[in-house]
Amino acid sequence: MIQLIGGEESLYTNIVYVQYAMMFISIILFYLCIKEITDKKILQGLGTIIYGICPFIFTWNNLILTESFSISGLVLLVFILLRYLKNTKKSTIILANILLFLLIMLRPAFIYLLPMVILYIIFIYQRNKKIVDLEEEIIKNKTSFITGIISFGIVILLILGYCTLMKINHGDFTITTVSDINRQILTINNGNFRKASNENIKAYIEYQISQPQGYDPTQIYNDVYKIFNKEDVDQFFYEAVENESFIQDIKYIIKKTVGISDEKIGTTYMESGRKNTILDKIGFATLPINFMHVYLILCLAFIYFLYKYKKHKVIDIKMFMLSVIILANLFTNLIAAPGELQRLFASSLPIMIMIIIYLIEIFMKNINFNTEE
Repeated sequence: MIQLIGGEESLYTNIVYVQYAMMFISIILFYLCIKEITDKKILQGLGTIIYGICPFIFTWNNLILTESFSISGLVLLVFILLRYLKNTKKSTIILANILLFLLIMLRPAFIYLLPMVILYIIFIYQRNKKIVDLEEEIIKNKTSFITGIISFGIVILLILGYCTLMKINHGDFTITTVSDINRQILTINNGNFRKASNENIKAYIEYQISQPQGYDPTQIYNDVYKIFNKEDVDQFFYEAVENESFIQDIKYIIKKTVGISDEKIGTTYMESGRKNTILDKIGFATLPINFMHVYLILCLAFIYFLYKYKKHKVIDIKMFMLSVIILANLFTNLIAAPGELQRLFASSLPIMIMIIIYLIEIFMKNINFNTEE
């Protein structure tokens, strides 16, 4: 579409312009999301300003990658879901499911949004069952719920249909062949490559990962294909994946989760993978958090979620949505693409800002409540 309108010569430039335009629109949507989370003007302004000026978010607009559209698209999805929480219109949940499908097609890793969205629809239906009394509202709640389930089911069928086409054309029942590559790279990270039979490839990988300066599993994977026969490498990684151990995967996840805890969140990739040092410093000033902070924030969210449910028998649907998006994204990236964690976690940065603002709002309300008592 962009190519048809702007021409081939300026295609990349026009894509960047479109990405920045979408970013600008997403700032407005982000502000509207924050308004649904807190009624305090200072928190609304603070959250929106951080989102708008943080280099870890806006610099992705300079690159022709999926990050820019993923960030803007996820903000749009959260906005639509928050609108549905406020007013359960059928058109709203249909729009949310259409966007959900488009996001998964844009980035297959967004498959983790599927369970979150279906539970979100169910939680809203259950909540409304308890609070609506008028016959008209009861009917509206049921029809909206049924519409959400049907449109969600259509999304599942479309994804399964796409996977079937991939099976016909490429031999694998999957959304993307990238997931298979990431699975193979994972065997380097978790040590499962040692279960393959080719001793020469095994010895090469062992040597590379033993280097004191550390190693890049993706680079090792690419180098193996350059050095050794392709058929031998294919067979090697096939054996490594087939002999995977669930226990070994769990150990790797725990090790990786602990290992990245002190790693700062955010990066400013520029042309040819270079970083901008100045923008990095601005980014860490506007969003000074590492993955340990993410773990703590998720723990606080989980504790509050359980506390509210135990005390009031109420599910905080907003907290559920925000925390599950972050947790699922983090888990998916640790499993599927640990070598590109910073890039793939970028889409969750706006959600991180939202949940931080939400926790501050909850804390301030509790302080005010205790003061009044």
